Amino acid sequence: MAAGSGFAEAAIGPGQNFTDLAQEYYGDWSQYQKIVDANPQFSGRPPHTDERWPSPVVAPTLYVGDRVKVPVEPKPPEPSEPEEEEKLTADEIHKSRWMGVEYQAPDPKLEIFTNGDPDNPDITYSADPKAGAYAKLLGYAFSESVDDLEGSFSFTVENEEADKKRKTTVFDIIPIRSIVKIYEGDPERPAFVGIIRRRHIGMSMTQQGPKRTITFSGKSIISCVAEYTVSLDVRIQGVADAMTKTKELENELAKDNITIADFIGITWRYFQKISTEANGASNTAIAEVIAKFIGEVGDFVTVFGKE
Repeated sequence: MAAGSGFAEAAIGPGQNFTDLAQEYYGDWSQYQKIVDANPQFSGRPPHTDERWPSPVVAPTLYVGDRVKVPVEPKPPEPSEPEEEEKLTADEIHKSRWMGVEYQAPDPKLEIFTNGDPDNPDITYSADPKAGAYAKLLGYAFSESVDDLEGSFSFTVENEEADKKRKTTVFDIIPIRSIVKIYEGDPERPAFVGIIRRRHIGMSMTQQGPKRTITFSGKSIISCVAEYTVSLDVRIQGVADAMTKTKELENELAKDNITIADFIGITWRYFQKISTEANGASNTAIAEVIAKFIGEVGDFVTVFGKE
């Protein structure tokens, strides 16, 4: 029982004296004087001679129930466990960039949208073998920069069987113009969003036999805006029935107090309309992709300064 810093407190039992305590705590009966000196409250008691040891010992008498302080060496502090370094989720090291989030140790997941619904992916790929049927993600890459709107991406998967009855493979169920969202750790925020433009089937020989793979590649979805705008500038005067439609456009643009933002919005909607009527002078499917995954023209076109 502790009695203070550097001391232990002992309760005296029948037949015990200072030499017994020295033997118990120090393993040496001859060290009894340390304990006597630490307990001056017993100095006025009658002396007791203990002849059990090689040399007789004379010390104050102790009685059953006495509380005696025994000097002891304080225990050195136990070494503390080294603090573990704080780790970010998925060992990630964030880099704040407009193009997305990068991670030192990615936990990749690819969501593929083939039917145009931006909230419900039709196929999900993951490097986790427990993720389900489409877990055979072999590799992926993407790039995007401030100076290049046409960011690119690619990913490679096994061209596994998708439907045994129909004998379809991954090649058959992921068409061109499917949307791909790439996640790297953050399950809510994609690091890259792109649109598939090309498919390439490969074959390699392994110890298990031939292995068929398919590589999908494409561009950043933001590149669709750039392409659509260029198409608008080049083709807007060359569509069928251009004179009538152009007159309608002129009337819209001739309104008073029109701003630059209004001009962009009117020409965008006008071009989408005449493209549909002209049976594909422009790719209206691209316009739908832009609207669903980026927004309407007012959502991604911002005018700074005086209008």
